[in-house]
Amino acid sequence: MVGSVLLVIGAVFLITYAALKVPPLYRFVIISGFSAVVGVLGFALQRYRQWEALAAWLRSIGGALFLFGCLGSGAIPGLQWINNPAAALGLLSGGILVNLVLGYLGGKQVFASLHVVLSLTALSMAPHSITTLLIGAVVTLFGIALVFREKWDAHLLVTLT
Repeated sequence: MVGSVLLVIGAVFLITYAALKVPPLYRFVIISGFSAVVGVLGFALQRYRQWEALAAWLRSIGGALFLFGCLGSGAIPGLQWINNPAAALGLLSGGILVNLVLGYLGGKQVFASLHVVLSLTALSMAPHSITTLLIGAVVTLFGIALVFREKWDAHLLVTLT
């Protein structure tokens, strides 16, 4: 998991550093493209039994990168290209949706918990409103629903915390 966090941080810094000469919209496109490449690589590797664990982590990293790009588009100076708070929240919600779907597809507590926590963390950085509270409630309910599907104890603890 530490390796995944370091890969995400390193990729974001590398992409941002390399893209300083382009407008923020293109930085989002670069981050999204890199996250798509990493995610597709994860889906491609899952066919091979010996690469299943790496494939799951790569899919998670792809989702985290995309979520970061969506968050940055409306809330992080240097990456921000959306000035309308409603549009920024809409894009962030799309990133959260992708992230939660990838957590669901991971099929394990560690991936589901990671994606729920990442989604809630990104949402906490958005401007606070009743809409963000409702989205946070939906994300939490989604995380709790995963528990009842598979009876995961640790995931429930992380989600409720």
